[in-house]
Amino acid sequence: MSTMKRPVSRGTTATANRTTRTPPANLRLRPLEDFILVDITPPETSSKGGIILPETAQSVTNRGKVVAAGPGRYEQGCLIPTTVKAGDLVLFEQYAGSEVTIDETKFRIFRQPSIIAVIDG
Repeated sequence: MSTMKRPVSRGTTATANRTTRTPPANLRLRPLEDFILVDITPPETSSKGGIILPETAQSVTNRGKVVAAGPGRYEQGCLIPTTVKAGDLVLFEQYAGSEVTIDETKFRIFRQPSIIAVIDG
């Protein structure tokens, strides 16, 4: 199966249906406590059969790649470290977190309990 490159906006590369954004090299944001900064995976723009989906038919995405994670939170004087690390692909609650824009790139920031699972592979 050959992959076709298609033109996309600055800072992104696309092959077939997957788009990967590269975070800014000089990321000046360091999450505190159990906050996690996630680069959201864009929704699928076409179906598996190749039909192009209009924006109204695209589902709200609930997965992304961890860009940065805080050290953890303190509970009763003990540090409970975060269980995800930069580079992990995660699944999160659909409407959780807050949108953050850094150097014209949109990210979402979550507390660790909003992360449902880590996707392996």
